[in-house]
Amino acid sequence: MSQPPNRRRVLARLVAFLGLLAGAAGGARAEGGRWLCTYNECEHYVYDPLHGDPANIAGDGPIPPGIAFDDLPEGWRCPVCGSPKAWFEPTDRPWKPFD
Repeated sequence: MSQPPNRRRVLARLVAFLGLLAGAAGGARAEGGRWLCTYNECEHYVYDPLHGDPANIAGDGPIPPGIAFDDLPEGWRCPVCGSPKAWFEPTDRPWKPFD
């Protein structure tokens, strides 16, 4: 039996859906579609499609710029803490490189 969705995930998906609607209607999209890792011990990594993921710790090679978050492989993980995609939510935080 599957678990019921938590409020945070439902809200994040609603925000993403509304952003898509605004984009389709000619409105501004939420800062390029950046996504924030919400794991509390993470350094708050932000995935930005404009930069991709050159580290790609769980994959076979780097994720090049231009790949939308929804198009990342299912096994993709946060390059800072290793959290899965399910722990990410849309954000307006700016992208910054990490060490």
